[in-house]
Amino acid sequence: MITAIMTAGMGLIDALTALANLCKDGVMAMDRVRVKQILGALREIYFYDDRTLSLLQKTIEGEELSFDEVDRALGGLFRGEDKISEALQKLDQAELSPHNNLSVEAWNKLRGLSGGKWDVRFAIRHFLYDLATPPADGSEKASRMEQAKQIRAQILEINARIKVIDDSLRGR
Repeated sequence: MITAIMTAGMGLIDALTALANLCKDGVMAMDRVRVKQILGALREIYFYDDRTLSLLQKTIEGEELSFDEVDRALGGLFRGEDKISEALQKLDQAELSPHNNLSVEAWNKLRGLSGGKWDVRFAIRHFLYDLATPPADGSEKASRMEQAKQIRAQILEINARIKVIDDSLRGR
């Protein structure tokens, strides 16, 4: 399972890197409306500290999560799917704009953004399902702690790439 998360995360990181490079290099000629669309979409795909990241941190620290905490986190993932879908559609619309000069490689990476975000969410959901049952022994608990560290590191890298894009589009 952790391999799936790492692969999905790397795909998403690659796509975000491509978008960041396009924004930095000024290759994308965009109007203010399109920039606002992209900024809004990036906010929706960002992983916030008070959600998945906080549960991962608790797991890393060896805290046992209650069934209610895991259930709330899973509910949040499910409730957020419509907003995530809309955000990814907005990014697709910006990508498909006739006003940009994207290379085939850049288009391919940006198209991977949608799949990458869903893959990461799917992998997180499976990790949360595993957390719904207490670990059988110390070895399983240690394994979960290591998985949580790796997932958290991926999410922090994804968030860092989103921040670069956000800063680029805001002219910072």
